[in-house]
Formats: sequence, structure tokens, C-alpha cells
Amino acid sequence: MDLTREKWLPVVLTNGERTKISLVDLLNDSIHDVAWPRADFQGAAWEMLIGLLTVTVPPKDDEDWEEVWDEGIEPRYGRRHYKKSRQFCSLVRKTFISAKFEPLDSEYGSISGLLIDAPGGNTLKLNKDHFVKRGVVEHICPHCAAIALYIIQTNSPAGGAGYRVGMRGGGPQTTLVVPQEEAKYPLWKKLWLNVLPQTKMPALADFPLIFPWIAPTITSDKKGNIVTPDNSHYLQAYWECHVELNWILLIQKMVYVIYAANIMKHYSCKCAAKIMVCSTTGGYTHFLPTGRR
Repeated sequence: MDLTREKWLPVVLTNGERTKISLVDLLNDSIHDVAWPRADFQGAAWEMLIGLLTVTVPPKDDEDWEEVWDEGIEPRYGRRHYKKSRQFCSLVRKTFISAKFEPLDSEYGSISGLLIDAPGGNTLKLNKDHFVKRGVVEHICPHCAAIALYIIQTNSPAGGAGYRVGMRGGGPQTTLVVPQEEAKYPLWKKLWLNVLPQTKMPALADFPLIFPWIAPTITSDKKGNIVTPDNSHYLQAYWECHVELNWILLIQKMVYVIYAANIMKHYSCKCAAKIMVCSTTGGYTHFLPTGRR
């Protein structure tokens, strides 16, 4: 599944219609907002799309930013840069946000473990899932799996001994800028308010330093072996990868549907003894203002 061409992103249009779009369609003025069924999916989609615009079509300066705001992003310009990142956003090839090409030597667990509010392994073992029950989510589609993968990486909540927390801490509160009369503006303009000018356009050669899942995994089993702006790209702040993940695709025939659908049921995870680290102490500062509860 190519995340730049697959129509996987649920949106609501200005006329109230709900549909799905590809990332290439993001700049359409008729798109009002993303429309995920979960609040965490909704917020994470905004963060991911802001990061995508920052990498693919960043303004050169404030004047360029204002010109895009007034006149829009020329479609061919946008599509050209989306294509540059297409090979790094493939879900079927198990590369997007997972930092792992080969199967992991760890046990597979329920796909619900990708959801940040799901009960953890120890909670299930001790039968303490009193408020958030197990078994609520047993399968998710690849579209939801893509955004769930982004959430678990960019938030990277604490998961017990050895699990690295995200550079902004586990479950950060993110501040986003929105226009006062939000209903009057298309989605891309609301995202654009949070895109900062970049003096240098990221080149294709920079992508392994921006998207860590396409480069060899930097592990933290050695002291001082951390990821900083000195050994990566500062835009990697949008694309953290703290946990190595892999998943299983099940091909199941759905009732009343004449075609087979890909359903995610299990995934495997390795704790952060073998994971890259993004650290604010190492010089990283996230572009989106953040608070902690």
C-alpha cells in the first residue's frame, strides 16, 4: 500500500460529504478536515500532515509562506515532492514508521497493543483491565494501522523497563494554530499555519536522515549512542522511531463483500534496548509547542 497514492486518509469535504483521499489529494480546496473515528487518530493525522508539508513543500521564508497562503501550492510542485517520499511510505513493504525490514525475533501480540489507550501486557497478565477492557479491538484495517503506527512512535508512551519514551515525553499535549473562523478554510490552509519556513529544501539524499525507518537502526545498547541533529536531520523531529515493529497481514473474505480485504490482527514489538533515541538533551527541539500533563 503506497500511502501517497492509496486513498486511505478519511476526510470530510466542505459540502459535508465524507470520503477518503491520498496524500497527493491533500491540497484540494474542497477538503475541510480529516475525519478519523478516534480523537488520537485525528490529532496525530494533523501532526503527520504538518510534518509531511514541512518536508515536501516548505516555504523558503515568510514572504514565500504568505504567497502560498494567498495563491495556494501549485499542484505539480506538490505532487513532485510527494513522489520523492513515496518509496518511504509503503505499508506493505513494512517500512513506514516501523524501522524494520525483517521479521523480529519476538512474540506477536494483539493488534490492539498499537493503540495508546489499550491495556498493557502486565495489566493483562495480572487481570487488572477493569476500566479499559481487553478484546475491544481485535482487527484493524491497513489504513488505521498506518496512523496507529505513527501515533505509537511520535508519542511513544512508557511501556515498562527498557522502552524508550518519545522526545517530548509520553503522551505529550501538542499546541496547534487554527484560524478563528475555521469553517471558512480548507484543511491544507489550517495545516499551513503550522508549517515553518525552511531555508534549505530537503534533498533526496537527506531522506535517510529524516525518515529513520529507511536507514540502518541506531540502537541504544551502547552508552552515548543517541540520535541528535549532529548525526541526523533536524526534521527527523517529526518522524520519530523509538520502537521496532512488525505485523501480520491476514487475507480474510468479508461478509457481503465480494473481494478480500487486508486485515491487521497481530504485531510484534522489540523494546528499546535495541531502539534509536531522540533526546532533547542531545539538541533536538520539536517544532510543535508541547506541554505535559
